[in-house]
Amino acid sequence: MKRDERVAESLRAAARLFARDGFEATTMDAIAEASGVTRPLLYRHFSGKRALYEAVLERVRFRLRALAEPLSDEERLPGRPELVRVLLRAGREDPDGFLLLFREAAGEPRFAAYARDHFERLTRRAEERLEGRIPDPLERRVLARAALRATVEAVVAWLEEGDPRRDDEFVQATGDALSGFAQGTLAGVR
Repeated sequence: MKRDERVAESLRAAARLFARDGFEATTMDAIAEASGVTRPLLYRHFSGKRALYEAVLERVRFRLRALAEPLSDEERLPGRPELVRVLLRAGREDPDGFLLLFREAAGEPRFAAYARDHFERLTRRAEERLEGRIPDPLERRVLARAALRATVEAVVAWLEEGDPRRDDEFVQATGDALSGFAQGTLAGVR
């Protein structure tokens, strides 16, 4: 196996084990075995278990950025079908890594701040996109945060229970259900 392939396989194996067993219960030996490399070789690529976990999270974040890059600001609003499709695609490509980033990391004491910071960055971007529509900063923040959480949770639930053959149907239904909310149509309700 080439270096890039070994690293990619190690990240997939680590994501799978971390998602299944949690950070504490997952060992570097188990990751090495699951990825088909030796423990010393695994340590050649990653300084330790924490670095490996962080690399899994970063890989998902990088993939999400790459998938979202061609979208317009409008299409990047939480709840928009285009953003739902990006999230779902990233989740289908790497379900364990996606769940680590959006669900599991928040519950791991060592990574809770990382997960919180990631979500805060996404919320700030959504707020910026809503600025022209929702003048009140508090309403804008609350709606951006709620719409983003609803969008991510819908995708996570679909990844866990949905039929991949119905992904297009899910994207449209979720977009229909959340897009008005995400665009601030409820901003005037006090």
